[in-house]
Amino acid sequence: MDITAARSPGEPDSTHEHRRQKAFAAPVIIVLGAAISTGTGIPESEQICRQAATMNMLTAIHALGYGGFWATGADAYDENLKTALDFESTDHIPGFLFVGSPKSYERPPLRPPRANHVREWLGRSSV
Repeated sequence: MDITAARSPGEPDSTHEHRRQKAFAAPVIIVLGAAISTGTGIPESEQICRQAATMNMLTAIHALGYGGFWATGADAYDENLKTALDFESTDHIPGFLFVGSPKSYERPPLRPPRANHVREWLGRSSV
């Protein structure tokens, strides 16, 4: 089932094909999921916003030499996608991590010496 086409059936097939190619440009797509638990005392908003875990995953992806980015979009809010992935109706998709090998790698520029932009704290008496 083409979920995007079902969501917007009036759009031409070329538009759906363009989205499909864009989605599969990365060889690995990780669907981020948040299962909501009731009665835990943890607010739903905190259960959905798992940014720290996602950013740790993204940091690890980059540390291993891969490229990646976090994206959302209409698919993250589509009930048909949640059904296709066997998510519960109360689960959320905070987004997707797209992972692959970067086309090129440029080293970050060298940082200027620390002394150029940091003044040492010498205590209140030095102020």
